[in-house]
Amino acid sequence: VLPDKYRKNYFPQFMVILSIETQRLEKAFDDIEDLARETEKSLIIKIVAFSVAGLIASFLCISLASNVLTKPLEWMYNASNEILNQVGQNYNETDKSVGCSSPPVYRFSPKTELNTLV
Repeated sequence: VLPDKYRKNYFPQFMVILSIETQRLEKAFDDIEDLARETEKSLIIKIVAFSVAGLIASFLCISLASNVLTKPLEWMYNASNEILNQVGQNYNETDKSVGCSSPPVYRFSPKTELNTLV
């Protein structure tokens, strides 16, 4: 065992020399290299799969949010067109509504002037 601090007059009492076959050593290195390649391939596949799944999930969230935001606007547009188209054409005084009630899904959307008309 080597001393902790360097000493100028240190001489080991004996020395052990080991001999290892190069074929066994190369085989061990090749096995380690093959294992590293397999691990790298599996990690790349997992990373790509998680990235694609995250991308699809984000697209679905964006699509859902855009649907939630634009469907009430589409309903308001259609209801206002129906109101405007009926104003001069055989409008009956006894009819109080136009028949453009909002679907149940949009009942929780913000109330607008169109909601009071319909």
